[in-house]
Amino acid sequence: MEQDIFFVGVDKPDLLRRNLMEASKLTINFFHQANEFQSLRQRKIRLLEQLSEVVVKTNALIGELKHSFPNIDSLPLPQLDIVAHNANLQALENELTDIENQLDQLN
Repeated sequence: MEQDIFFVGVDKPDLLRRNLMEASKLTINFFHQANEFQSLRQRKIRLLEQLSEVVVKTNALIGELKHSFPNIDSLPLPQLDIVAHNANLQALENELTDIENQLDQLN
């Protein structure tokens, strides 16, 4: 009789078993999704590290490229002859006017 004291009766054992199995399935799915998320996070971190390395190398190459270019400040600037440029422009405008007059005479 003393063994019956510890006995617990279950009304619907099939339903209890089914609920436990569904809970176990949900737990396994949760851990699977958490594992996939962790893998994705690690991949993202790895890609960001690679990007950082590429940016550092690119910046180093840009610095080398800047040093290979001549210093523009030390080069003399060419002097423009504005008067000659204006005279040339005026001559071109005169030629254009003459051509337009000739076209008007033909019409």
